[in-house]
Amino acid sequence: MLVSAIARLSLQLARQHSFLKKNMYPVLQEARLGNDGSLSGSDFKKITHYYGWAVPAVLGEAFCAWRGTPMTETERACSTAQGAMTGLFDDFFDQTMLTDEAIGTLMSASSGIHYRDMHEKLFRRFFSEALTQSPSPKQMQEALSVVYADQVLSRRQADPSISTDEIKDISLRKGGSSLLFYRTAFEPAADEKEKSILYTLGGLMQISNDIFDIYKDREAGIFTLATRCVDIRSLRDFFENSLQQIFRELSSVHLPASRKHRFASIINLGIFSRVFVCLDQLEALQDRTGGHFQLQNYNRKDLICDMEKPRNLLASARYYRKCMKEIK
Repeated sequence: MLVSAIARLSLQLARQHSFLKKNMYPVLQEARLGNDGSLSGSDFKKITHYYGWAVPAVLGEAFCAWRGTPMTETERACSTAQGAMTGLFDDFFDQTMLTDEAIGTLMSASSGIHYRDMHEKLFRRFFSEALTQSPSPKQMQEALSVVYADQVLSRRQADPSISTDEIKDISLRKGGSSLLFYRTAFEPAADEKEKSILYTLGGLMQISNDIFDIYKDREAGIFTLATRCVDIRSLRDFFENSLQQIFRELSSVHLPASRKHRFASIINLGIFSRVFVCLDQLEALQDRTGGHFQLQNYNRKDLICDMEKPRNLLASARYYRKCMKEIK
């Protein structure tokens, strides 16, 4: 089961890489040539090695596994455009610090928008492509509006006075709305049961990202459940219990067992089994400092979990097998 899951994921990633080379690389080369300094190397890498790659190849393929039919080329193009615009959109809040009004204008359907720089122009190009390829542009715009509202709310995470409960609420909302946005690239539209599961799943995906980004968020002064944590075991318990609850809901869905297993296999292998490896690393740090997690006392190497290491890949495989036993 594990070998076949790895083979499928590798094929999905390779297929998406080929799509990027053919359809996205020329656009990015044009942007590089016209770059006015507003686009960094990290911006391009997020498109080719993260969002533009993984959103279709992992999340998109999971959506298709749920419905039981392969991804169409139109859906791949739409999902890729959504992924490509994601990092650029996040930068409006994290780096360029655009006003809410300016971001709203870039998200509108209006034509003839004035761009301040290449960063905004490239975002707008991908957003327009996503709308053009979407089976329901109106639904996609509505979903992005919710993502926008949650991103605005997430600015609170730079405030030291924010409570842990508020951090959790913002994180779950932001992740949930983002996953529902990505789902709008695919037909048919999700029913209420699927939306409910995806929203909860997306929230846990955001927590997963925050666990891996613990060093980056510490340096940026961003408060997440990971950076606020003083006991990694409690964070692990929350994560594991939340994941088990999602699996229980998934098990109750009236879908063929093969489709539920395929959906769960993709998200477990692509996302969740890796998180437990990172938690192991953080828990070892806690043990090293007398049983108390002391974030400020750890260096970059301590906090960054390298999933290319063979021992981490093996550990991830073990967690994958354990996670899949939860699906009935």
